[in-house]
Amino acid sequence: TGVILESSLSDKWFEAIMARDKEVSSRISKELLLSGSFVRFASLENDQGQIIATGRISASDKQAMVTTVWVLEKYRNQGLAKKIMKSLSNSVAEIGHEKIVLQVLKSNLVAVKMYETLGYKVHHEYAYYRYFKNLETTNECVC
Repeated sequence: TGVILESSLSDKWFEAIMARDKEVSSRISKELLLSGSFVRFASLENDQGQIIATGRISASDKQAMVTTVWVLEKYRNQGLAKKIMKSLSNSVAEIGHEKIVLQVLKSNLVAVKMYETLGYKVHHEYAYYRYFKNLETTNECVC
């Protein structure tokens, strides 16, 4: 089946994202997903109606940003992410956007290669830092 492209966040799409990865889902909220003056949610379903691939794009006046591109593991390497990306790209091209950005870990070689085949180029790299406060050895409150 083809890519389903929606302008509103469906419960089915949101539930698929929340179920995919606990670490990712802890950072996602409906408010965040709905932010932007132009937002589209893309998905692909298997024959049973289960969402097996997702993607989201939001646009402001200056640029569009792709997030939450994901394919269920057993359906990977079938070109589904490319279908999602092309649908999202076309949706913002229709409103005049030519600049699309995204973030991907450079260690995610499969995704990096796929984005490069679609014409994406590295703009700059990020460094990620984490801080874990040891609550057992401190009297400070994390509120």
